[in-house]
Amino acid sequence: MTASIDRPGAVPPSPSESAVIAEAVRSSSLTSAVPARSYHVTGTVLAASDQTWAWVELVPVVDDVDRAEAVLHRGEGGWELVQLGSYEVGCGLVPDSVATDLDLECPDDTPRYDA
Repeated sequence: MTASIDRPGAVPPSPSESAVIAEAVRSSSLTSAVPARSYHVTGTVLAASDQTWAWVELVPVVDDVDRAEAVLHRGEGGWELVQLGSYEVGCGLVPDSVATDLDLECPDDTPRYDA
């Protein structure tokens, strides 16, 4: 499931890439405590400056799960969910250009990304 999210420097993934990203979210240890049927993975976008970074939204379909955002990175092993939450997701973890592309809400005093 993909929704249109207004992210200034983001590009949409292909439908197959979006499905792989959603599966990476559902199979992550970070989401293992929440049944996959409890949320939809939506709004999948890639950073235009570095398409190995993705942003998604987890939208609950049950009352006891909260909305969340997630940042994923694609490495040699495929897509990996690197951070999940509702506040400052991806801040300090992604390159500055990626944070800008994905319109991440990071405070000015967040430590910078250090590859």
